[in-house]
Amino acid sequence: MALILKGNRKYPSIPVVNDDPRNHTQVLMAMKESLEIGQRRTTDLLNSFIRVQDLVDLGIIDIAGNTNAVVGADLSSIADLGDLSGAAEGDFLRFVSGEWVNDALALTDITQAMVIQHQAALSIAYSQITGAPTVGPDLSALTFMTEDDETADAPNSRQLLPGSNISFDDTVPGQRTINSSGGGGGGGGFAPALGHAGW
Repeated sequence: MALILKGNRKYPSIPVVNDDPRNHTQVLMAMKESLEIGQRRTTDLLNSFIRVQDLVDLGIIDIAGNTNAVVGADLSSIADLGDLSGAAEGDFLRFVSGEWVNDALALTDITQAMVIQHQAALSIAYSQITGAPTVGPDLSALTFMTEDDETADAPNSRQLLPGSNISFDDTVPGQRTINSSGGGGGGGGFAPALGHAGW
């Protein structure tokens, strides 16, 4: 905030003194009004004077011994300030054991509540996750043969159904054997033709 150097209009202007008795009365009245404002004898406290005792009471200055020397007050006596030596860029004041000391922000200062309150605004890309498994290629456009109807999760899947005189043998893990029966053929079976890791 800048210091305003214009004349304070709250104090009356003191007229130039001349030989007129009425002028003397005006001068005395203006001086009286200014002093009453400055000495807080009116309700206009914002324009009253600051006394040396006020500065001492606030801890801003101190009187050195019995002399008239005015010195700066010890900052450690103001609002329980501790040793602030060694403060670095980015440090802040932390109240510890009854006094204020300089400190740096630590990870423990960030609570879970501080993070989740902004949860709706957070957006994290998959590439930013450390230790995440590699994402495989997009298979959504491929066509799959499935044992059951899986179209709800895989719209391009096709359920493999046995036709007439055809049966499936899934006893061997990881493969499906298609067998045929009846008809005029030799009665044999097809070799394992289709396999899927899910069968």
